[in-house]
Amino acid sequence: MSHTSWRKDGVVDVEGRTQMVWAVRLSRNALGVRDHLIMLYSLTPFDGFSPQLAEPGVTHELSVYEVDPATPVDYAKSLLEQKRVSPLTPCRIAYQVKAASGQEVVERIEWLIDRLLDGSLEVDQPSEWKQFFKNDCCIAILDAESEQARRVIADASKPVAPAFPIGFDPRIVFIGKDGKFKRMVVTQDGATTTVKLVEVILSPILGPM
Repeated sequence: MSHTSWRKDGVVDVEGRTQMVWAVRLSRNALGVRDHLIMLYSLTPFDGFSPQLAEPGVTHELSVYEVDPATPVDYAKSLLEQKRVSPLTPCRIAYQVKAASGQEVVERIEWLIDRLLDGSLEVDQPSEWKQFFKNDCCIAILDAESEQARRVIADASKPVAPAFPIGFDPRIVFIGKDGKFKRMVVTQDGATTTVKLVEVILSPILGPM
């Protein structure tokens, strides 16, 4: 895997909240050259919005997306200004992590990017990332038969104030024994909450990045 372009943009505000995005252009064998986005933000309340925490103690969320080839990244321009760049869902990697500071998790991500660039870490092999997040919580691709997947589905099925939004959850994806990706869909009828796993394929996110 070879690196041809990369850049980083973002902010850390006066209260220490981190919002960063990295773009990396990688050559992925038969798929050819692909742009990828790595997004990071602090899991702290902001403007009346309280982020959903996967477990106590998590401080930041990071996610890795492949970019729709029809909307390539312009590496000469700030990523925060490229509104037409469209990530593909489901995301490749997503974790809520525990860190003492935003700088600590930024340094960890940049260490991982070095591994992507030298070919020792593959962006499309989530199992390779687990060793670097042993104390953190995966919120992306889960084995549909795993204990964590069962807990997620059980939380989503609670009849009152379900832990997950009604409709598609945009982050969590399950992979079944058949190797197909499935996304959780939550519906609610009165006091009854129903959870189904529906097969999905990679598709562009509509709207700005």
